[in-house]
Amino acid sequence: MPWWMHVIGFLLGVAGIIAGIVFRPFWLSDWGMPTLLLILFVGTAVICGYGGPGKPLDPLFGLACGCLMMIGTGVALYSHPIIGLATIFGLGYLGSKTKFVKNRHKE
Repeated sequence: MPWWMHVIGFLLGVAGIIAGIVFRPFWLSDWGMPTLLLILFVGTAVICGYGGPGKPLDPLFGLACGCLMMIGTGVALYSHPIIGLATIFGLGYLGSKTKFVKNRHKE
């Protein structure tokens, strides 16, 4: 992985920590949880959709990974963490058995 991706990841992590501290009343309000799920979905979709240097972008794979993380995290936040973890593993297992993911790993 190029050095600049590490720098971007570090800066985004620091920005997330600062946003969590400064905007604490927002995150604890009614809009906090859906916003967190949206940010998680968009971030995961962009990261998983990026194929790497020299590889084509795959936005559908990114959307699938983003939905998996958003659904699992939503279940964990609104019900029980173990149920959310089981949802992530279950949907991930079912998704890994499809041709969609197998074609992604062939590239």
